[in-house]
Amino acid sequence: MKVERINKFSSLLPPHPPRSSLPPLILATTWVPPPEGFLKINVDAAVSAFGCLSGLVFRGSDGHVVLAIESQHQGIVNPYLAELLTFKDAISFVASRSLTHVIIEGDSEVVVNQVRQGVSEDSIGGPVLRECLQILSS
Repeated sequence: MKVERINKFSSLLPPHPPRSSLPPLILATTWVPPPEGFLKINVDAAVSAFGCLSGLVFRGSDGHVVLAIESQHQGIVNPYLAELLTFKDAISFVASRSLTHVIIEGDSEVVVNQVRQGVSEDSIGGPVLRECLQILSS
């Protein structure tokens, strides 16, 4: 059935450019392991019409995955709020286990800067941001 649907709608898609005219793919950034004795937590979120899925990946200085956690937040469809909730998940995990020597890394520059600078605002993420700051201050 999927094959029929693909064939049925393939005429709506633009034709593929010749392979030689495509630009080369370049990996702009690479993951850098944390210093010896540190743990790095990479956070990311993805949204859909039903909510968001967040992921936390914990790696040691040797680069090996120590732990990976995923969680769902039903009804969260705003990408900014999804990233902020995922960051809060990481902060909460670290605080609940009294972990030290931890680096939390995310791809949302807005969220990272707001938490780093202690910005508390009244936007959609304000309450979650204030909760992050409260956890960090305790």
